[in-house]
Amino acid sequence: MPLGEAVVEGLIRQAKERDGVLRVGFTGTRKLDDYGREAIAMTVLFFVQLCENNGLDLELIHGGCVGADAFAGQSALIYSGATSVGQGWGVKVNVHTVLPIDMSRVPADWRQHCHTWEQMPEGSKYRDRNKRIVRRADVLFGVANRPEDHGSQKYSGTWMTIRLGREANIPTFWTIQNED
Repeated sequence: MPLGEAVVEGLIRQAKERDGVLRVGFTGTRKLDDYGREAIAMTVLFFVQLCENNGLDLELIHGGCVGADAFAGQSALIYSGATSVGQGWGVKVNVHTVLPIDMSRVPADWRQHCHTWEQMPEGSKYRDRNKRIVRRADVLFGVANRPEDHGSQKYSGTWMTIRLGREANIPTFWTIQNED
């Protein structure tokens, strides 16, 4: 689901009026394929360029899990100049991780995929973490394995987060990677 020009203009205006930071929430599958990686890289680049062209800083918020979350964090770090391939873009990029209390799905090197982080409190669930990502975000992007109505996606955390974004009335868009 693409973002229209009016939505993008609204995001820019909102960020400028608030504090000059556009906050992009991200959710995605742990089983990332090449299509999903490309979609993430292109989306991160889109938001970096959007921020640079409009004098904004960028914050990418993700959930810290293996697969798409880690890749999104790594992709944004490239544009922040935090890696050896950073290009010195004219935009400040902060990668923020909202960690679940259950760290079993979080890569051991998670700290390398963010600048700032928070961990959900004891007793919280993945849904609470996903709500936190949505609450922090101005816009939400997701990479899913299969369409929302596919039986295997009934308990998908990616689709849960996308639904939470729609319920919160923030611009929410997603892509579905190859289904194989």
